[in-house]
Amino acid sequence: MEYIYNRSINAVHYYNANLDMPVGRFNGADIRDRFANTDAGTRVNDNVSMAAVLTNIEGPYHSALTLKLDYPMKKGLWGYVAYTHAASKDFMSAGSIASGSWQSARSVNGNNRLDLSNSDNLIRNRFVGLLGYRLDYGDKRGGATTFTIGFVGAQAAPFSYFVAGDLNGDRVRDNELVYVPLKGSDVRFQPLTVGSRTYSEAEQQAAFEQFIAQDKYLSTRRGQYAERNGGLLPYLNRFDVSVIQDFFVRVKEKKNTFQVRFDILNAANMLNNKWGVSQRATAPALLNFVSVNAAGEPTYRLSTQRNTDGTTTLANTSFQRNSSVFDVWSAQIGLRYIFGQ
Repeated sequence: MEYIYNRSINAVHYYNANLDMPVGRFNGADIRDRFANTDAGTRVNDNVSMAAVLTNIEGPYHSALTLKLDYPMKKGLWGYVAYTHAASKDFMSAGSIASGSWQSARSVNGNNRLDLSNSDNLIRNRFVGLLGYRLDYGDKRGGATTFTIGFVGAQAAPFSYFVAGDLNGDRVRDNELVYVPLKGSDVRFQPLTVGSRTYSEAEQQAAFEQFIAQDKYLSTRRGQYAERNGGLLPYLNRFDVSVIQDFFVRVKEKKNTFQVRFDILNAANMLNNKWGVSQRATAPALLNFVSVNAAGEPTYRLSTQRNTDGTTTLANTSFQRNSSVFDVWSAQIGLRYIFGQ
C-alpha cells in the first residue's frame, strides 16, 4: 500500500489586472455575473488590451492511494494486480504563455474568479494487472516458452461542459461553464435549423432535459453549475497478450538465446469490435450562446451530434466511440539474439 499527498503552497497562477468589474447579473435560472460586452467596458484602462499578471496561489493538491498484490514467481507462474485512486485539484493549467493560460481557463463568473477543480491530467481510477507463466525445458540446450497477459483499465481524460461563444460578455470566448437547470424548460432556446429540419424551443428544451438525465455527471449538478473538468470519460479497458519463445544455443560453453516474440495489443478487440475502444465526449460545448432576451435571460441553441449512420441530430448521448488505428487490435513480431556471458 502506498499513499502520496502533495500540496502546492505557491502554485503558478495568472489573473488579468485590466478586467473591469461586472455590470450586473442575468435574470432567470442562471444568475451569473455579466460584464459590459464591449472592449472599453471590460477594461480598466482602455489603452491596454490585457494585463496578465503572473502570481502565486495556495490550494492546489494531489493525492493518490495505491493498493498492490504481488505473486512472486513460483513454479513458472507469477503476477500482480494493482489499483490506484487519485484526486488532483488546481485552479488552471498554468503554462508559459500568460494570456493563453488565463483565457483558456473555464469559470462561472469570469477567469479572475476561478474555483478549485479537477486538474487536466487527473486519472481518477486505474487498474493494472499482469499474469505470466514460463515453461523451461532446457538449460544450455533446449528452450523456454513464456505466456503473459497484461491488463490496464483507467478512468481518465477529464473534460468540461461549457457554453460556446461569449456568454457573460467578458470578451473571452468559450470559457463559461454550463448552468445545469432543475428542468430543461428553465433554459431559453432560439430556433435551430439543421439541414431541412428546424427545432423549436420546446424541442430543444426537451432534448436538453433528456441529455442531462442520461449524463451521470450532469444529473448530479441540477440547480448548480458544471465544474471545470467535472466530466470523466468512461473506463477504457484493454488486454495485451504476448508469447515469447526462447531457443537456447550453446556457443563456446556459453548459453546464447535466439528469441522470437509475438504480441497482440488490445487483444479483446479481436473477439468483439466494441471492446478496447476509447470514447470521446460528444458535446462538451453543450450550449451555443445566441443573445440576451428582453427579460435579461440568456438564450441558446443546443449542440448537435453526428451519428454513426451519418445523420445529424440534437445532442442526446454523452459519449461516442472513437475510430482510429489506436482503437483496434494490432499484432507485432520481434526477433532478438541474446549473447551469453
